[in-house]
Amino acid sequence: MVNVNKAFSICIIAILAISSLIIIKSVSAQVDVTTPSTPNFGVRYEIFPIYVPPVYGVDASTGKAMITKEGYTAFDETVFVEIVNQPFVSYKDSNGNNIQLFYNIRWKEPSNNSWIYLDEKPQLTQTPNSEQTITTFDFIGNYHRISEGLDIPIGSETDFQVEAYIGYYTTDNVFTGKISGWIDPQSIMHAANYSTTTNPNASSTPSQNPTTESHQQNIQSVSLFDLNWEQIAIILLSFTVAILAVVLMLSRRKSTKPSNA
Repeated sequence: MVNVNKAFSICIIAILAISSLIIIKSVSAQVDVTTPSTPNFGVRYEIFPIYVPPVYGVDASTGKAMITKEGYTAFDETVFVEIVNQPFVSYKDSNGNNIQLFYNIRWKEPSNNSWIYLDEKPQLTQTPNSEQTITTFDFIGNYHRISEGLDIPIGSETDFQVEAYIGYYTTDNVFTGKISGWIDPQSIMHAANYSTTTNPNASSTPSQNPTTESHQQNIQSVSLFDLNWEQIAIILLSFTVAILAVVLMLSRRKSTKPSNA
C-alpha cells in the first residue's frame, strides 16, 4: 500500500508541474496577441492671465522714481488632453521585454490634411494608479516663450486624436506590439479674445474597431485584486496541492488503521 501511495504522489506532482507549465505558456501566448481598446479622451483649453508689473526708473531732472514702462496683463494658453485610463497591468514577456500601455496624440486644423504627432518616443505612458493620463500643450505665442508648442492661429479650430499602444520600444525607438487605431477627433477653438474657454465632452466614440471584443478579451487587463493571470494561476495551483496533500494524508491514515477482527 505504501508503494501505491508513493506512486500516486509522484503522479500527482508530475501532473501539477505539467499543468502549471501549460497554464503559464497559454497565458504568455494570449498576452502576445492583446490589442488595446480605442481610448476615450477629452480636450480642454484654458487661458491663464499673468500680470506683468511696471518697470521703474529715475527721472534725471528730479531724481524721483518714475514708471518707464506701464504694467500690463499677458496670457499663457494651455491645451489639456485628458485620456481615460484603460485597465492594464504592465508585465514582462517571455523575452524579458517590459510590456506597457502607451498613448499617441496628433492634431491638425480641419482644413489641413497633414497631422502633427507627439514627438516623444517612447510615447506617452499610461499613468499608473490613476483614472486619467493627462498631458499638456502650450502655445508658442505664450508670455513664457517656448521654442516648441502649438502654433495655431487665433480664431482657428484644431482637431485632436488619440490612439493606444500595447507593447514595447526597442533601443532604437521602434515599437513592437498592437495598436488600437485612432479615436474620433475632439476639437478646440483658439480664442480670438481671452474671455472664453472651451471644454469639449470628455467622451468620444471610436472611429474604427479593429477588434470587436478587444476590451473583453484583453488578457492582461483582467485582474483580480490587482493580480495578473500568472499570479492567479500560481495561487490556484497552491490551493490544489494543499487539498491533494490533505486527501493523500487522510487516505494513508485510513489504509493504516487496524481492522477489527
